[in-house]
Amino acid sequence: MDNEGIIDQAQKPDKLRKKEVLGKTHFPIYKLEAPKKPISDSVVREVERATLTTFQVLDEDTTKYQRGIRFEDLINVWAKNEQNQRTFPRKKNIDESMLVIVLSTLPVLDYKGREHNALETPNNVLFVNLRKIDDMFTKGSKEIPLETKAGIAIVEEVIHHIQHVHWGRERKDTIDLVGTDMHTQDEVEFEAAPLKKKVDQILYPTLDIKVKGVDF
Repeated sequence: MDNEGIIDQAQKPDKLRKKEVLGKTHFPIYKLEAPKKPISDSVVREVERATLTTFQVLDEDTTKYQRGIRFEDLINVWAKNEQNQRTFPRKKNIDESMLVIVLSTLPVLDYKGREHNALETPNNVLFVNLRKIDDMFTKGSKEIPLETKAGIAIVEEVIHHIQHVHWGRERKDTIDLVGTDMHTQDEVEFEAAPLKKKVDQILYPTLDIKVKGVDF
């Protein structure tokens, strides 16, 4: 058998291996679009790339995301509450540990009706509010593409998902503490800060991304 030109997987360059893994790994992502506010495929691709990189850096297995499972297989996308708001509950007898992501150009509201830039629900649905995403960055970040901002935003939420679901960290309601020193002093947030820094540096090495709890 002629093996000329065959490259062993272990010998392949890192960039090639990552491209192959991303090509067969797909995280369930849903686009929740406001009228005249579509979400581009490039944003979805970057969120998926950032999610995969986060899993890889934290050394977490992605095998179950290589089975072609769609968002709609896991989530009831049309369920609504009494306020006529879509709630995205898990379907019955569905793996609640699987991460699913909603990218939204509609308001993302918590159980008290407050709008948030990003949100993780108890049933492990991660929301990124693209209409408010600039609020997550300093004024000097206006020139950063939306794709990159969405990627940076999802990193934190995916790290928290891994902390809660894979590592068994206690899930606390720290929403009211966002932006305060007490928020960053929470055990989960304290553990996540250096991990966010590490993933951001790998994803976006040309950007000088500052992480609260590490850089200031």
